Amino acid sequence: MPRCRHVTEIYKRKYSVGESKGLICCDDLASIDAAIEQLRVARGQLDAFIRKFPEFKVTFEPWSWENKAQVPPVAQRMIEATTEFGVGPMAAVAGALIDEVYERIHGEWISNFVMENGGEILVRAARPMTIGLYAGKSSLGSKAGFVIPPDDVAISGIASSSATIGHAISFGNADVVTIFCKNATIADAAATAICNMTQAVDETASIHQALEGAKQYKSITGVFAARGKQVGMAGRLPKMIKLTGNEQDLLDFVV
Repeated sequence: MPRCRHVTEIYKRKYSVGESKGLICCDDLASIDAAIEQLRVARGQLDAFIRKFPEFKVTFEPWSWENKAQVPPVAQRMIEATTEFGVGPMAAVAGALIDEVYERIHGEWISNFVMENGGEILVRAARPMTIGLYAGKSSLGSKAGFVIPPDDVAISGIASSSATIGHAISFGNADVVTIFCKNATIADAAATAICNMTQAVDETASIHQALEGAKQYKSITGVFAARGKQVGMAGRLPKMIKLTGNEQDLLDFVV
């Protein structure tokens, strides 16, 4: 799954707020502090909402709520994004928290901001940023990366889902499905939905399912899918590069 690669002259800080863990890269230290504080606020609002409505956390179906005034902004982001893709709201939680934080803290003084939360990423930068891809059991392993061009909002939201990496529930078979789109919330929801589609036993057929599934949604700019020795891409993706080094080194530098 993709994580933010360290870039010189940009400050970076790991964070852990409740169940949210990741990395922020930014050219302004005060903005990193502000981002972590706003993450605490947004996370607190979401946790309070879940305590009141616990089914929000466990449903695999889209969630609807008539009175939006009762729903915190981050939960509303999750609801809107996952409804489009027919999955439960928690499928977009990591991405929604990123987008909520960025909306609360961004300003003219921030030229480069990258936030990773559990493998989901938002890149809003005036310089190229390299994102490392961890493809698990796929033959790619940790050797692939993507270079996100400056100010390319259409592919600034990056998220992955996997049937073989991590503890998240997936109904598909892909080692990794990575989505590129305009924000992290949509990417997160889309990655879950498209990975769920990769149910074919045959590796090539399951990759085809991912690519064809992604074509159904205008909100998806590009999709990358890998399973075993098979790889597929569709739509517009950033430049793909080969990363060097052993897996442990790569995991060290991307987190």
